[in-house]
Amino acid sequence: MYLAFFFPQPDVRIVLRSVPVVPFAIWAVFLDPRRPLRTAPAARRVVGQALLLVATVLFAVLVLGLGLNWIFDPTRVV
Repeated sequence: MYLAFFFPQPDVRIVLRSVPVVPFAIWAVFLDPRRPLRTAPAARRVVGQALLLVATVLFAVLVLGLGLNWIFDPTRVV
């Protein structure tokens, strides 16, 4: 956890903060019994799940990665 905030390279800090979100995003999109798009046709469900997964990870990168990078160290924003 220490490295996610104080590693000298901003790109690595962004990755270290965003990677822990991926397992939760996978669980929420694919494994949760109340998952979205459960009743949609197969093609729409697969495309929708992939888009939701990408959107969740992108949101994590923007908020946890870039947002916290800017708050804690505005001189080294990527």
